[in-house]
Amino acid sequence: TERLRERLEEAEVSLPDFFQAVVVETTPSKSGNHIAAQRVLTLGPVTTAEGWHPGLTVSLFSAIGALDRASQLGFTGAATVTFLDDAGPTVAPVTVPLAQLVDEALRLGESHAHNRLVQLGGSNRLHGEAGVLARRGFGSTVLNKAFDAAAWADQGQARSLRRAPALKLVHGKKTVDIPATVGERLTGCDQEACTTLTDLARAMCRVTQHERLPSSRRLFLGEEGGSTNLALLRTSLQRRKGQRQGPLERFFTGAMRSSKGYTVLRRFGRHDGWSTLVVGVTSANGHRDYVVAMTGHGKKRPLSDAAQALASLLKAEDL
Repeated sequence: TERLRERLEEAEVSLPDFFQAVVVETTPSKSGNHIAAQRVLTLGPVTTAEGWHPGLTVSLFSAIGALDRASQLGFTGAATVTFLDDAGPTVAPVTVPLAQLVDEALRLGESHAHNRLVQLGGSNRLHGEAGVLARRGFGSTVLNKAFDAAAWADQGQARSLRRAPALKLVHGKKTVDIPATVGERLTGCDQEACTTLTDLARAMCRVTQHERLPSSRRLFLGEEGGSTNLALLRTSLQRRKGQRQGPLERFFTGAMRSSKGYTVLRRFGRHDGWSTLVVGVTSANGHRDYVVAMTGHGKKRPLSDAAQALASLLKAEDL
């Protein structure tokens, strides 16, 4: 708990208000098939969900939850999802490829794609001690209300994501119908979503280290379609060629370039003055892998100095 603060102080970083961070350093085995060692460095109240807003970084959880359900039903991202919205006879059903929803939520940070993924995941199925989030290690996370609620309501949708319309999943000749549901009332979160830095870091670790983990700790992505759904998660967390990057991402992609065998996955969110970033850095060349989750409060770019310093430390493997 002291090491991360010491390293940032040595870098003479001015930390933003209410800053907290988790850094996970993973050393692969010589074969690369297993985890040889792992260190977790923390700064601040990283296990606390109260008092801050993660914004649309929580799309990572909605995507995992939706793909978990699709996988349980035998579908991959190649399936289409039809939302049979109950908003009157003049409202046509919304049909969209599941892969498109995941990509829009993770790569583009689109709020309504996140809302739809929560509807597909199912509030009761996601939450509670026996829910998907808790079973995958994200028990402090609550996906409570719709983001961009005014525009969402204009589409005839309820602000609470406990309500989900009837759904239809189709791929080829395979079709599954899911009835409309109203989940139980959620407690402990009064905003759109709540989570902890620990949950965010653990979720990114599950995505980046999937093949190295024992089966009991892996995300459920289907027996036959697991690699397909895992690839969808990973590619959706990357920037496409030519797509503009934010300054925080540039620090990491600049320090750990793809030409050196590194891949950078990321999800950023900003809400109510809080900026939150979760990054996964993996290497194809046997170097250490890293996950960084951090948040801070400020008007413009509160995380820039810390992100730049951490990217330099990770590049030098000097934590």
